[in-house]
Amino acid sequence: DGHGQELPHTIDASDGRMVAVLEWMASLPATAAMADVGCGSGRFLMHLAKQFAETELTGIDPCSALLDRLPPSVRKHQGNLLRTNLPDATFDAAFAVESLEHCLVAKRGVAELCRIVRPGGGVLVIDKHRSKQALSECEPWERWFHPHELTEWLEPFCHEVSIEPVSHREGLRGE
Repeated sequence: DGHGQELPHTIDASDGRMVAVLEWMASLPATAAMADVGCGSGRFLMHLAKQFAETELTGIDPCSALLDRLPPSVRKHQGNLLRTNLPDATFDAAFAVESLEHCLVAKRGVAELCRIVRPGGGVLVIDKHRSKQALSECEPWERWFHPHELTEWLEPFCHEVSIEPVSHREGLRGE
């Protein structure tokens, strides 16, 4: 559980990833049950808990020390993208931001993410683009993806799949 010190604990509201999650959340019913799978210390959930008070938020992460940092209004659940240990169709929506790259079998991780969402629900995946991996410092076991791979993994479970570039930099989209 000691890896928690390495993870960022905050995210600026203007960061492209945060903007994308907020836009996606705004499209969901106000009372939706939603999970952040691979939530880490809850940097996205901190913003969501403030802006979507009626939404039932759950943070899922394998590290109990990180789950302890989640806002009090957020439910905590120990699990990971390969095994959430939750029943089918538990949530109206689920998202994973930069957690799929850490999943040993990413295709199975996408299937698990989709499995815990009710039919007709929403799934959002934000992760790094494979073409940029050689230009970045990352752990040797990380695996980044091409958009077509994610599309192929999502299509068996999702009625509609769309891919949009999202920037890591504050206030910028698509870089």
